[in-house]
Amino acid sequence: MVIDIFKNAIGHWSFTNGTATDETENNNDGNINGATFLQNGGPDNKGSFVFNGSSSIEMPNFSFPSSNFCLSFWLKDDSTTEDHRRWIGNSVDAFDNNLFIIRENNNNNNVEIGIGDKVSEIPTTFKGSWTHFVLNVDYGNIATLYINKQEIGSINISSPNFDSSMFIGGYYQDGEYVVGEFTEIVVYDKLLSQSDIDNLYNYRIN
Repeated sequence: MVIDIFKNAIGHWSFTNGTATDETENNNDGNINGATFLQNGGPDNKGSFVFNGSSSIEMPNFSFPSSNFCLSFWLKDDSTTEDHRRWIGNSVDAFDNNLFIIRENNNNNNVEIGIGDKVSEIPTTFKGSWTHFVLNVDYGNIATLYINKQEIGSINISSPNFDSSMFIGGYYQDGEYVVGEFTEIVVYDKLLSQSDIDNLYNYRIN
């Protein structure tokens, strides 16, 4: 079966070929800063990038839309220290008016979502195994988190201007770097349906 779930993506970094190449026509390729390619990584052993607690990948020419969008990614989080860990976000400091982050609160394994100058927490559990995350951002309204196809929770959000580059694996003056692996990162400039989310999950499982 031909997979067309990526045809409407505005950014797609599969991490299955040892590069951080954007596989859409937008060509927002990433710069690899210390992350290493693992050929048999990922939930389907097709490849991933390993982050060692001081590495990151930056997409310097990609900004999250200041409108509805959806972020999807696979993560195997092996971080153990009690600290926040920025999974994916933009290159601004915490509580900046233009902030976007999705990160781990390693004190309790919950997921924190920062949009604008507000960071909110969604209780959940994960750790040490491959997990699929989807964040539907209904701009100026709510952001809804899905983990392994299941809706986990939502938060109220503002309408910031996301005008800075995207980082994977951590970006912050005080660290917040991840120990673990990422693969199949996709951004859409629309909200995804439940069936879309199911297809994204199944693509790297089947």
